[in-house]
Amino acid sequence: MQLQECLEEYKALKDYWAPDYKSRNKALISFKLKHRILSDEHVTELKKLLETEVMGPNLYFVADLLYLYRGFSSELFEPMINHAILCRDPSLNRIFLRPCAATFGWTAVADLLTEKFIHGDILVKLGITSLYYWIWPKNDDDHEAIQRLAETIVAAANQSTNLVEIYLYGLRFKNMMSYKGYMPDGATDLLEKTKGIQECEELLLKLGWIKMLSQAKK
Repeated sequence: MQLQECLEEYKALKDYWAPDYKSRNKALISFKLKHRILSDEHVTELKKLLETEVMGPNLYFVADLLYLYRGFSSELFEPMINHAILCRDPSLNRIFLRPCAATFGWTAVADLLTEKFIHGDILVKLGITSLYYWIWPKNDDDHEAIQRLAETIVAAANQSTNLVEIYLYGLRFKNMMSYKGYMPDGATDLLEKTKGIQECEELLLKLGWIKMLSQAKK
C-alpha cells in the first residue's frame, strides 16, 4: 500500500483520530504492517502535506499516522508543532502534539514551544497557551522545560492590556498572573465586556469568533 492509497482509504473510512483514542484505524494499521519504518519518500510526502494543507482530513491523516511511528524523522517535528499551535480547536490540537512528544520527548516539545512563543505573533502565543493543557512532564528535565514555558507565557500575560488576551491567558494561568482587574465569566461575558473596543474586536475576528461577535452585537 502506497501512502496516497492509504490516505484515500483513511478519508473514505472517516475514522479520524482513532489512535488518540487508542482505537485501531484499518487503513493506518494496514499501512504500518507493510511499512515498519517510514522511508525518505514517505517523509517527503508527509512533510508536503503538512506544509501545503489546511486543517482537515489530510492533516488528521498525517497526525494519526505518526502516532504509529515512534522515532519518525525530525523533519516532521516542527511542521507538526506548527499545526498544533495554529489549530483553533482546543480539544483537537493535541493530535499534532502527542506524536511529537512520544518521539522527541516533552522537553524538546516545550523548548520549541517556548522559542516560538517568544518570537511569534499573538495568534501563535494564544495557540501555545491553549496547547499547554495537554503537556504532561515525564521527568525532572521535562518539568524544568515546561516551567520555563509557563513562566514565559505568564510574563507576556502580565504585560498585556487587551482583555481578550488576558482572558485567554487566564484560562490556563489565572493563578500565576498578576492581573487583578475584572476577569470575564466565560465567552459570552467576554464578548459583552469587549463590545466596541477596537483592539479586542479585531483580535476576536482573527481568532475566528466572527459568528459569536456578530451575535453579541445584535
